[in-house]
Amino acid sequence: MQPTRRAARADHGRVRVDVAPGTPPDVLGAAPTVHRSYPMRSALVYLCTDDKVSRPLMAGWCEQRAAAEGIPVTETVLDTDGLLPPAERPGWQHVMALVAGGHVVMVVTLDRTMLAVGRKDWDRLAASVAQHGAVLVTHRTPGPSFPPTDGAQQLPPAPAAPPAVELVDAGAQR
Repeated sequence: MQPTRRAARADHGRVRVDVAPGTPPDVLGAAPTVHRSYPMRSALVYLCTDDKVSRPLMAGWCEQRAAAEGIPVTETVLDTDGLLPPAERPGWQHVMALVAGGHVVMVVTLDRTMLAVGRKDWDRLAASVAQHGAVLVTHRTPGPSFPPTDGAQQLPPAPAAPPAVELVDAGAQR
C-alpha cells in the first residue's frame, strides 16, 4: 500500500504527514514523519543577540521590513553567541539550509553587526545567500520604489535643508 499525504496546519507553517490510507489515528504507533513546507515566497528573521527583553521588538522591526515587500515571515531564527563566526552558529546554519533548499526569498536581520564585523564580511554573506536566489537585508534596507499606479509622476523627495548654524561671539555675551 502506498502512503498518501494529508495536509494539516500546525504553528505558523504547513505540515505534511505521511500516513497509509485507512490507518486509524490510534494505530499510527511511532510518530509519523512530519515535513514543514514553506509558502513560495517567504522570509526568515535572523537575530544574534542574548538580549531576551528586546528580542520581540527586534523581530517585529524585521517582520515589518518583510511585510513592506508583501513577504510573510515563516520563522524567526535566533543565535545567542555573536563571537562565533556565522558559519559555526547553529541558527545561521539552519537559515542557510532553508535558503539553499529554495524555501525562502528573503533573510531579514536587525543590522549588519548581527552577522558581520565589516562590510566585506557582510558582502560575502549576502553573496552566498544570493547564490540561492534569496536576498539578505537589514530592517533598514530601503525597499524598491514602485512607480505610482495612478499614472502620476512621483517627484523625488526634496533634499533636507542643512541645519542652521549660529555663530556667537563670546565677547558680545558680556
